Amino acid sequence: MKPWYKRRRYWAVALLVVLVYFCLIPMPLQISSETTGITEPRLPNGNVDYFGYYERLYIHKLSPPEDNGLRLIIAALGPLVLEATSIAYDIPWEEVPERSKWWFEKRWVPLCEHMGIDPHAKPHFLDNFDFHRFLRKEWEANAENDDARSAPGADEKFRQQLAAAPWTAEEYPDIARWLEERAPVLDLFGVAVRKPNFVSYRWRPENGGLTHILLPDVQSQRQFARELRVRITERLGRGDVDGAWYDVMSMLILSRHHYIHDPFVVVNLVGIASEGIGGQAVPLILQHGNPTPEQLEQFAQDLDSLPRRTALPSKLEYAELERAVIYDVLQGTCDRDKEIFSFFFGGDECCGRGKTSWDKTMLNNITLLPIDRNIAGKRIAEFLQTGEQMSIEARNRMHAEKIRRVESVWSMLRVPLIRTRSQLVADQVIAKAGAFAFDDTPAQNAFDQSNVRFDLLRLAVALERHKAASGDYPATLDELVPAYLAEVPLDPFTDGKPLTYKRAPDTETAFLIHSAEWDENVWLKKELSLRMRR
Repeated sequence: MKPWYKRRRYWAVALLVVLVYFCLIPMPLQISSETTGITEPRLPNGNVDYFGYYERLYIHKLSPPEDNGLRLIIAALGPLVLEATSIAYDIPWEEVPERSKWWFEKRWVPLCEHMGIDPHAKPHFLDNFDFHRFLRKEWEANAENDDARSAPGADEKFRQQLAAAPWTAEEYPDIARWLEERAPVLDLFGVAVRKPNFVSYRWRPENGGLTHILLPDVQSQRQFARELRVRITERLGRGDVDGAWYDVMSMLILSRHHYIHDPFVVVNLVGIASEGIGGQAVPLILQHGNPTPEQLEQFAQDLDSLPRRTALPSKLEYAELERAVIYDVLQGTCDRDKEIFSFFFGGDECCGRGKTSWDKTMLNNITLLPIDRNIAGKRIAEFLQTGEQMSIEARNRMHAEKIRRVESVWSMLRVPLIRTRSQLVADQVIAKAGAFAFDDTPAQNAFDQSNVRFDLLRLAVALERHKAASGDYPATLDELVPAYLAEVPLDPFTDGKPLTYKRAPDTETAFLIHSAEWDENVWLKKELSLRMRR
């Protein structure tokens, strides 16, 4: 009889035990700064409460409801202001769709309770009509042929057409009538953003995850920016210069007085987009509104009252919050039925990565097997620590290498070992959720571009004031100091040089001011200029 160590079945069992241990059994979680990034506070199940950590950094709940302008809009518009499924008040509750009930109970009621609003009171302006759908219908009604009616993005092109020049009610009677009906809500937006605060209550997600609250209300407010942009040209068409400027300032105030203090970089970036929508209307007002010297002086005072984007909202809060988001995504891959991982990396609809069906299946199925969060957490901590000590170019190379590694076929073939699998998931989290973890260059670049566009508006108003007083534009920007500007704005994309100014560069242009980064062929750079037509 063979001894036991020479029998194949024993070796097979032993090998199976080893494989199970190294492939399927993670070590107990050791909560420490090396493995979970952040250690306090804790959830009842013992995990780190990253949402609670966020609340410690950004206590938005301290905003008194009476000082919160968003409260006015919420009370007036109802659940639709949050882009939730609308609650139909004129049908029995039992006939309301289940998702609408869920939104009402889990989102709308807590929001109203925090804001001091009766959630069951019918709003004054419940019908928050979809602006794009409305413009689509108008475009189809006025389109010359079927091809134009079915063109992709026709509603957006039509909106841009309406926003490009003043127009009158005789030209577009239905749109003018719709704007008149919407006037109470659009006016209310202007009142609301001029309140001391404009902050949405950010509820705790059902799964406790931090990643579901990144964009609490900014996307909804951008809807107002699009509507106001069209109303500005309508107001210019009937000579209401003060009303047009009021709408411009509403958008600028929202971004520069409120969103500029938000620790989430993505909130700031969407706020910058809304600000850009308003800024595009300023040349139209200066050119077609024929503002008086008194109005121009008021424009200058209004712009000077807005703060500049000198840096990220708070370097410490910004870095710590981004770190919390990364570890929260990792925790989601372990504890919340893979919801967080699928939310971030589930394919075409997530992050716009355009993965093939094979990629999506593999990336999602990785987390069907257990991972060792200690291994993954330590890898993330090491990556963050290493990245903070590297140059921007080295960080970018390392980041690109992480992406190539997690998206390669070879990496998918190495998932059986729990250590390799845990490292792979850590790399995936870093590659997709850690874009702003330590490299603030993209965000700071966006802030600099925002400041350039803002300075272009200030310069344009100052140039128009100089012309109104002397009859012509100055030869150089230095002539604007100190009568119209305290100093000439500098271009952050140069070595301390001012923005470029050209008087009458061609027969159709009165003046052109731009940054050194201005490039008409690059989407993110083509708006770094302001041209005043003759």
